[in-house]
Amino acid sequence: MFPQFIADYYAANQELLWLTTLFVDLGCTLVLYRLFGKAGLQVAIALAILMANLQGPKLTIIFGLQTSLGVIFYSSIFFATDVLSENYGKAAANKAVRMGFAVSVIVLIMLSLALWGYLLMGSRFNNINQTNGINVCKFRFLVK
Repeated sequence: MFPQFIADYYAANQELLWLTTLFVDLGCTLVLYRLFGKAGLQVAIALAILMANLQGPKLTIIFGLQTSLGVIFYSSIFFATDVLSENYGKAAANKAVRMGFAVSVIVLIMLSLALWGYLLMGSRFNNINQTNGINVCKFRFLVK
């Protein structure tokens, strides 16, 4: 997705990767708030919870300490819930956190079902072929 020199640069400078991710994360939270208000903050919380869960297994060394990249996204969760609580009350912040948790559970179930389906049907998959820039996955029971 990114040019190789950018990937190499951030691989060598993990602290800068952390700082860039932090600014992008908090910046997106601010943009969502400015565009959509309360609903934007609720979306930011749900998105940050998903990103924290997806980035959780990725370990990095920041300032000499090994940590997960997922912890970066908790800063925007804290920020968004704090803004929600201050401007719209504690109930709105609690509701946003519950919504984020529900989204996280739904994504967990959907990804588990997708993995289960892939493992169940794994013997029916052919290799993924590249055809005219489009990934085509052939099933043996559909294509003879």
